[in-house]
Amino acid sequence: MTSTPGSLTLGQAKAALDRGEPEAAAEIAVTVARSCMNAAEAAQALHFAGLVQAQSGKQHVGSARIRKALLLSPERASAWANLAQCSGKGDEILCLAKRGIMGNPGAPLGWALLGVAHHKCAQEKRAARHFPAALDHSRRSLLLRPDYAEALHGFVIEKRWNGLLDDPDGLIERSLQILARVTKVSGHPIMMFGPFAGLRDQLEAAIGSGGVRGPRRDFAKLPGVSEKPLHIGYVGSYLKEHALALALPELFRLHDRTKFRITLYIAPNANGEADCSEAIRDSGIEIVALSGLDSAQQAGRLRQDRVDILSDLDGFLSQDPLGLLQHDPAPIIVNYFGFPGTCGTLHDYIVGDPRLIPEMATSGYGERIVRLPHCYMPFDGGRPVSAVPTRSGAGLPEDAFVFLGFHSQNKVAADAFAAWMRCLREVPDSILWMLDHGDSHRTNLLASALRHGVSQERFVFAPKLKNEDHLARLSLADLYLDNSWFNAHTTGADALWRGLPVVTIAGETFASRVGASLLYAAGLPDLVAHSPDEQAKIAIALAQAPRRLAALRNHLKRAVKTAPLFKMAAYAHALERAYQAMAERARQNLPPAEITIKP
Repeated sequence: MTSTPGSLTLGQAKAALDRGEPEAAAEIAVTVARSCMNAAEAAQALHFAGLVQAQSGKQHVGSARIRKALLLSPERASAWANLAQCSGKGDEILCLAKRGIMGNPGAPLGWALLGVAHHKCAQEKRAARHFPAALDHSRRSLLLRPDYAEALHGFVIEKRWNGLLDDPDGLIERSLQILARVTKVSGHPIMMFGPFAGLRDQLEAAIGSGGVRGPRRDFAKLPGVSEKPLHIGYVGSYLKEHALALALPELFRLHDRTKFRITLYIAPNANGEADCSEAIRDSGIEIVALSGLDSAQQAGRLRQDRVDILSDLDGFLSQDPLGLLQHDPAPIIVNYFGFPGTCGTLHDYIVGDPRLIPEMATSGYGERIVRLPHCYMPFDGGRPVSAVPTRSGAGLPEDAFVFLGFHSQNKVAADAFAAWMRCLREVPDSILWMLDHGDSHRTNLLASALRHGVSQERFVFAPKLKNEDHLARLSLADLYLDNSWFNAHTTGADALWRGLPVVTIAGETFASRVGASLLYAAGLPDLVAHSPDEQAKIAIALAQAPRRLAALRNHLKRAVKTAPLFKMAAYAHALERAYQAMAERARQNLPPAEITIKP
């Protein structure tokens, strides 16, 4: 770089940065740029100054410096990349990447940046629920960067959101191979690996995604002796319209206030809202909104309230699972109900049951297992239910055998879908009743059905309704067909509550064993299949045996009053005994260990 004797140099600016003086480094670089007679050298200095300022939190000033550098030297691919980092928005990054390629089409960095830009656009489209557009951006990203782990992750998710069940190009399999090698990728591990991952895969993915908590600090200990009620805190972000909000109110009402102080802490969700349902508000527990607090302040509030045991309802559903839990908000932290799987070592315990997490599955969890005597899942049987509509009013044929599959848009598995199509082929005058998730998803599912030899006339798609209306219509179906890798959880419990038998598929992982947990607790273990093929055989046999199906319905009518699945007073007592066992170990300075609660 040309300079006059005694003038400042870019080397001096870099030395200032090395000394931890970013403001001085940026000032020196700007001075160097002003004194340069060569445009390329001035651009280099301005680029350096802008990058330093952007990394120091002055992104607006930094991006302006980098833009000036690019006016002088538009071929600087690294400057386009740094400017894109300052932007953050997908469309802007896409535009910058294209301009960078125009300035220097031979620079690999520009094409790599274009791949990142398409991935960012895919994330934004997915968040806005524009799933076809998200899938298109992920495809483009992978064309540019075939081994880009984050884009592969997005591609796998977006195929599910779009109802694309097959994998003709082999990208899902390649995604798994690559994702298994990366140490960290955004998003939680169940949706990363989905139906293709076993317990060990999910544990490794959870740890790789950040599911590791640092060493506990001295203040994160339970007092040795206390006559005060044990303070149980629940923390969650999705407590207004999520399934959690429907299942928890009765448990909150039934907690023993003489032995336990119960507080619900509501953390802001992805939209910045910290709210809960009216049913939760009416349950009589203390409610604290953690709005406007960063993760350290949230943890400080819980410590100030002297929470003894924190039951985390989010896990990897949280916007920042590491944030709150890394700051030691309570002496004991529990992975409870919200996230269906291990979160690595973020929590001390995970609540399950013998069917959900059998002894042989223990090594697939980073937490210590707490096994409740029956089903791990709480249930609220006090919710309102509307009058049952007629079949014609719900858009169903009056005389058809109705298989029901009200599954989430992103969770339908190809192997389960194939079993459902077999049921339709072998049971005359039967239809499959599914939730309507929009034109693209519906079209792709019907195309998959056609490849299985089933016409679109065998499907009825249902709109989403208010919960009381949704519960009422469940009674119109004849048999619920469960999904494989991710069973029906609260929907499965609701179906049983409404007298609808469920045929589940029990797999290896937490999310794939919830149906088995529900059915055993409802007294219907014979409806647990261990493969999609077995599910189809059970379902077809039931459809051809109306008396047996009627007997199952009658059993469920009685089970609502007698089965452990619906006896929430006993459930609350068992969970409280588990909390007491955790606390007792902590008070004796013993590490977390497996806990089994007997009936």
